Amino acid sequence: MKYKPGSPEWWAHAAELEAQDAALPIGWWYLSFATEKAFNGAACVQARGLGGAIRESHRLGINPGGEVMGGKLPPEIVPPAELRHHLVDIETLRRLFPGQMMPWPDEEQTGD
Repeated sequence: MKYKPGSPEWWAHAAELEAQDAALPIGWWYLSFATEKAFNGAACVQARGLGGAIRESHRLGINPGGEVMGGKLPPEIVPPAELRHHLVDIETLRRLFPGQMMPWPDEEQTGD
């Protein structure tokens, strides 16, 4: 379901997700933010689940809006310091992960 970000319904849904994740161990989560027109950035945050990771991105002030795609990093992978709790742009991701097969947005979508 889609809720308007920041709406009471959105926060209630986020709280439900976080409650479901309460028993999970804390781990690193990769979050990617985008709209239909642009890639808005990416970050890694520590949380117990995807709902918690999204809330943490808001708490840290690094959630630029748009839809969120995220996933838990395997325990043996620690993200680079530059990506931890910081919103980074596409150029920074390419520099941090040269030659990696990452789900980069189409070039046409990285503009305004």
